[in-house]
Amino acid sequence: MNPYNLHIVGNPLYIISQEAGEGFRCYYPTEFFFPLKHNESVIFIEDGKVYIEAWIEEGWDDENNCATDDYKYYDKIIVKDFAGITVELSNPYKSVQDFAHELSLLYQNRAVLNDISTRMLEKRQELTWEAKAKKLVRHYEEILKK
Repeated sequence: MNPYNLHIVGNPLYIISQEAGEGFRCYYPTEFFFPLKHNESVIFIEDGKVYIEAWIEEGWDDENNCATDDYKYYDKIIVKDFAGITVELSNPYKSVQDFAHELSLLYQNRAVLNDISTRMLEKRQELTWEAKAKKLVRHYEEILKK
């Protein structure tokens, strides 16, 4: 295990390390590895999928080390499985339509929206540094027992 650059991410909890340009490695609860590009960083893991943020710069003049008039910077999310294979979005238009529909339903049903809000506040408490540290200690203790 390389203790350099360890992170805790995901649901359930995953212990990972990553180094841009080299790779991403998960140590716990399952071990797997795949390479990352220099502009990619793992931000979340859930339901067997790894969510990666890739920052994109277009219109950068490498020779003069400056932005051109056409410079654009943006982020995109890449979803991969545990083998590092990209999971393609099957129908982006339908996804946007479905999302808009769900937002409309929430707007019309404040009770559901309030319930989600309450659960998010509870989840926020679970994600505090103190809660994460306690959870990490428990997982390290489990690993050491093995």
